[in-house]
Amino acid sequence: MEAPSVVKTPPRYLLFYSADTFQSTGYHTCYAIAPTLSGPFVKADAQFLSTDLLGGKVDAPGGADVVDGHIYFHGWLNGGRTARGLYELPISFPGDTPQLG
Repeated sequence: MEAPSVVKTPPRYLLFYSADTFQSTGYHTCYAIAPTLSGPFVKADAQFLSTDLLGGKVDAPGGADVVDGHIYFHGWLNGGRTARGLYELPISFPGDTPQLG
């Protein structure tokens, strides 16, 4: 687990984090939810960003940060394993659950 990033919604906190190794396609981003910053944080049941969930358009997405309605993260560029680049997608929190788009 690495690259923690906390987001505050009106009633709770979301902790985004990356897992696996960024060299593998299995690298992904998950989140956990807590009522206070000190926790306890409970992991979501599923991954939030992954190669499969993004339809293969981003390989090994991780290192996410949320700023002003956008989630920024890195992934391998151009289907290769020589450079990682920055990606951005809109994010919202209906019902305090993160949702892309």
